[in-house]
Amino acid sequence: RLYYSDLKKEELELMKEGAYQLLPSRDRIGRRVLTLTGSWDVKKYNVACRTRLCMYYATVVAEDIMTQRDGLVFVMRPALELNVMMAERESVKMGKRLVAASPTRYSGFHICLPDEPVYQFLKQVCVSTLGAFRKFIRVHTMSPTETEYILRNEYGIPTHEFPSTGTGRIKTKNLNNWIKFRIKLDEKRKTSLPFHGIDCPDLNSIAIRNGGLMFHHP
Repeated sequence: RLYYSDLKKEELELMKEGAYQLLPSRDRIGRRVLTLTGSWDVKKYNVACRTRLCMYYATVVAEDIMTQRDGLVFVMRPALELNVMMAERESVKMGKRLVAASPTRYSGFHICLPDEPVYQFLKQVCVSTLGAFRKFIRVHTMSPTETEYILRNEYGIPTHEFPSTGTGRIKTKNLNNWIKFRIKLDEKRKTSLPFHGIDCPDLNSIAIRNGGLMFHHP
């Protein structure tokens, strides 16, 4: 079992920047959704750092029964320069190793790229090198509005909860609430005390509070 305190300094910094976040609700069939949004310093946060953070998230969601059964959905919405993306060959190799070693099965993987000819070409390159991973990976090259429409209506992903604004600013409110939840949960587990909090109710749960979010539900 991994604890929040097990993460290294650079991994904690990357997490708090908000590039990697779990959505506070599930997709249409009850799967947790992990998102990668925006850009990050590829020199400060190398491939190993990003992979370890992804493994932490995968370990956390592995505690969820519905995710164990139906898998995890990963949505990538990077905002990196093309030359940086093309140079990230090591991340592709590490990504395949991550999927193979992850305690959580990835049942959906969406890569969202701009609607430009060069990214259309990049899509073909990605698809041709995926091998057996092609069965659950989808590469979308279209406008952000079209991409969100497809993800929401065809794949049941709650795109209205994506942690970014129309201008590209990363939102961290839900992330900060989730971090506080994990810290409290870890503290209780280390002392063997019961903890009854819920960070993401399943589809059959009813969390009621007037004018509030599920995080405030006892």
